[in-house]
Amino acid sequence: MKAAIIGQPQSGKSTIFRVLTGSERPAGHRDRTEVGVAEIPDWRVQYLSNLCKPDKTTFARMDVVVLDEGDEQSFLKGVRSSDVLIEVIPAFLIAGFGGGGAADDVTSHFEHVNLTFLVRDLQTVENRLERVRLNKATPINHMEPGFLERCKEALENEIPLRNVKFDPLYDILLKNFDFLTLKPFIFAVNVAEDSLSSPDFPGKQQIEDTARNAQSPVAIFSGPVEEEISRLPEEDRREFLKAYGLDEPGAWRLARITRAHLNLISFFTIGSNEVKAWTIPQGTTALKAAGKIHSDMEKGFIRAEVMAFDDLYRLGSVKAVKENGLYRSEGRDYVVKDGDILLIRFNV
Repeated sequence: MKAAIIGQPQSGKSTIFRVLTGSERPAGHRDRTEVGVAEIPDWRVQYLSNLCKPDKTTFARMDVVVLDEGDEQSFLKGVRSSDVLIEVIPAFLIAGFGGGGAADDVTSHFEHVNLTFLVRDLQTVENRLERVRLNKATPINHMEPGFLERCKEALENEIPLRNVKFDPLYDILLKNFDFLTLKPFIFAVNVAEDSLSSPDFPGKQQIEDTARNAQSPVAIFSGPVEEEISRLPEEDRREFLKAYGLDEPGAWRLARITRAHLNLISFFTIGSNEVKAWTIPQGTTALKAAGKIHSDMEKGFIRAEVMAFDDLYRLGSVKAVKENGLYRSEGRDYVVKDGDILLIRFNV
């Protein structure tokens, strides 16, 4: 999973990168893409670690980059290689609460990027249709011309393709063209410190309306507060968060929202050597989950021994789970559920 942080200058992109990954963007190298790794907080992993006392504990992770827009081609290349875009919106910069101008300005960067994506995708569709019409290109399959016409109609009406409901039969075509307007967005709204404990913030209605139209979730954070949290020792964070009426840092919330928006889930492997969270798409089978751990496990798959985290948490031990008949064997076609704990039996 790779998330790209975008937004207008001084919106808080570097802050989000820093608090998610724990690292700085290199000063003076804005033309270079810096990749960081963010852990996705999960109390279940910590519980399993406390229970198993392994040598190593590994949380689910995502790669994070900040994309700058000085070179449009490099920017679009970075967008195409990312799974999700985190649009940082600087609500703290807007003076006043209301007024059409202020509200419009707060989402202007997203509107600009969205329009750029629409234009690029429309060019791609029109060029492909023309090549197919002139027999300069062979359609991928018989459905391609009709599919492209539907895309063209939507894009000409400024409808991003992520807002179009396509038949699953078109999946191969959607993957082949890698359209920009299919990229999902997360709106990370950077508010002033005093807005964290307020039900309102500058430009809120415009942001919520725009996010709803873009089918994008909204995560609220405050850059200065996140910076302070990241510098505090673990034992002091809870009281600091409580003062703002928060249960967790905004960066943690953003990481989880990102994973959920991509329809990803976690399964766990446990043992004395390592407790680890693995990220997979919803609907993944046990066979493919085994391959996520190691290709040999997929090739030589025999069965998956499965228990639910909730059962282990409720009963307190693997032994108790087994005694209650909740530890089971599943075949290659079993669909892994969020929170499953797997032991893969294989032979190569």
